[in-house]
Amino acid sequence: MSTRLAAKKEDEKVLTQLVREAKKDRTINFNQNLFFYLVALVSTILPSYLFQGVLNLEFTGGTILLFLIVSCVSAYFLSKAYVFNYLRKKPILTDNYEKIVTNAKGSFNKKDKEEAYAKKDKLAELGATGHALFISNIIFFALVLFFSFYSLKRIDVRINYVASLLLSSFGVNYISKPRSA
Repeated sequence: MSTRLAAKKEDEKVLTQLVREAKKDRTINFNQNLFFYLVALVSTILPSYLFQGVLNLEFTGGTILLFLIVSCVSAYFLSKAYVFNYLRKKPILTDNYEKIVTNAKGSFNKKDKEEAYAKKDKLAELGATGHALFISNIIFFALVLFFSFYSLKRIDVRINYVASLLLSSFGVNYISKPRSA
């Protein structure tokens, strides 16, 4: 009876450790979240120069407040899109790097192989971050250009600015969201 109880406790311990590791792969820390938000904030501020230079939008008085609110809201949704793309790509890259190291027979000695395994998480993190930022920003800027110069070009420039940024960030967020099978 006591052996069964001990085995059951051991199984639960292993299971909780596996669950903890699985959750670790699907979450990001505060620093990564902050980094993604700051990059998204810069990405959502960049179209304002386009609207100032080409569409003659003037940021004065109440328009500055509108500019800041729209930029912050768009940055929030764009940063969530970064996170979704990052979490989707990181496990794939981790597996790919692991396969490369295991398949490289003869080219690594034991010490080099251990170092390569240690670096695989860092490489997967960097690759997933770059992929998430690149893909999301390309889609975001393409949608901003589409909405501002094609779809919404006949309406007031302030409404065009707000709608273009919000629709683009919502669109990228929607495209990036994971779908349940």
